[in-house]
Amino acid sequence: MDRNSKLLILPVLFVALAGAGVAHATHLADAGELYASSGFGGTDPGSLFTINAVTGAATLVGSICGAEICCTAVPGLAIQNGGQIYGVCRTGAPGGGPGVLVRIDADDAEPHRVHPSNNMGADAEWIDFDGPILYGNNALSGTLYTFDHNVSGAVTSTLGSSGHVNANGGAFEPCSATAQLYTAHSGNTQGTGTPGTIYLTDKANGSSVGLPMGAGLAVSGLTIIGPTLYGLQAATAGSGSGNPAGVPDFNLVDIDEGTGSRVVIGPTGFKSMAGLASWSDCPGVPVTGFAMNMLLLALLMTAVMVVAVWRSRMSAEGTIND
Repeated sequence: MDRNSKLLILPVLFVALAGAGVAHATHLADAGELYASSGFGGTDPGSLFTINAVTGAATLVGSICGAEICCTAVPGLAIQNGGQIYGVCRTGAPGGGPGVLVRIDADDAEPHRVHPSNNMGADAEWIDFDGPILYGNNALSGTLYTFDHNVSGAVTSTLGSSGHVNANGGAFEPCSATAQLYTAHSGNTQGTGTPGTIYLTDKANGSSVGLPMGAGLAVSGLTIIGPTLYGLQAATAGSGSGNPAGVPDFNLVDIDEGTGSRVVIGPTGFKSMAGLASWSDCPGVPVTGFAMNMLLLALLMTAVMVVAVWRSRMSAEGTIND
């Protein structure tokens, strides 16, 4: 095999490796997998976990702490279509004001600031994507916002308030052009709203209607995979995931989207579980954000290599002049 023939193999190998390894090489989350984060308190505050959807058992990935920023709590977690994880990073004590929006590596929990100095501009207790738009909720006022996850890492619009203090979980239906937003009250009794209630929330103005089941144990995180609405529910009555005092153990639960009733799947094995997130590989929905950028880079590099090989062959045959 001559040199040019060997070079022609390189683009093929590059595309194969890029296609097979982009999710792991770029620290992206796997589609259809459950990821969770922890708030203040417990034995592993500010950490990233994976959760077994069948048993509920959580596995610690690592502390969300790195060279750029170190999180003492991550109450909100979201995954963009394509697998990039985002989190609300708190760096101080409870009640310390707005967090910082960070990208989180799925394999080692390393956080990277979206903006080098900005905070989010509003206290966000949960975040989730509806298509390319990142939404979040202010736990103190119940106000719904959108955030810029590409450049500023800060609030882009204020949509309205449900008035429910400590709405600590939120999830949009994936793969839907008219995605329903579900939110969960954490179980803290301050302010308005019924502790433990699951709400149907209007993403246009933040208004909410409680599902019929009414009160229950605290729910801190929500996400949807296929037909299942998953939640992180306190195993016993306590102060929820955001307060280090009296932090309960948490179970993974299956929530009925019509009534709000819950079936316990199993214990996570950890306290202070807060954010819950996943992403679905939806038919006909393009990969966006960081994952798409990596794919385009792989295709561009492949095209450059093909042109280089072609020019080398033409030069050797004397059919091209520079």
